[in-house]
Amino acid sequence: MSEPLASGLYLDIWSGPVLAVVKPFRTKRNGQTVTRYRWTRADGMHCCGAIYMTPEQAVAAKRRDARFADVRLA
Repeated sequence: MSEPLASGLYLDIWSGPVLAVVKPFRTKRNGQTVTRYRWTRADGMHCCGAIYMTPEQAVAAKRRDARFADVRLA
């Protein structure tokens, strides 16, 4: 299991504030394996469908998102 690169609170409408982290994953792009990043709840469920090229982009996007609070790089 990989270490989280960033963290924040995801404000879930059903379960309230839940810890969310940025985790890397590997995928294929034009025949090459690349690393991308996505926000995942601490319980393993996805909290948004967006995929980012860098952890910094993920943090910058969620600082502007009303569903996230206390977003910071690790």
